Amino acid sequence: KFLDECMETLGIKRVNEWSLLSEIACGETPAPCGTSKVSFHPFKTIQSYFTCYEYADTYGGSPGAEPSLPEDLEGNTWQEMLKDLQAREEKDVRILAD
Repeated sequence: KFLDECMETLGIKRVNEWSLLSEIACGETPAPCGTSKVSFHPFKTIQSYFTCYEYADTYGGSPGAEPSLPEDLEGNTWQEMLKDLQAREEKDVRILAD
């Protein structure tokens, strides 16, 4: 809301670009966040936000690109890929703790 009002005050015209947003209220399912969209909404917990972020960072693509997967994950469901991400994250945390 603040940014919207600030830009309006500066005379910047609003341009809605709905193809960039994956939104539950628009009938979409943002999770697992691996599409070419650049915004996923809503995530109500810190954990769900960072799970989405990690998935998008690992498997997402730029607008117009198809998500790419490491060869060892092709054919897996998104739930399996999330489990893999969590396992990799836990391994990284253990390494950092050592």
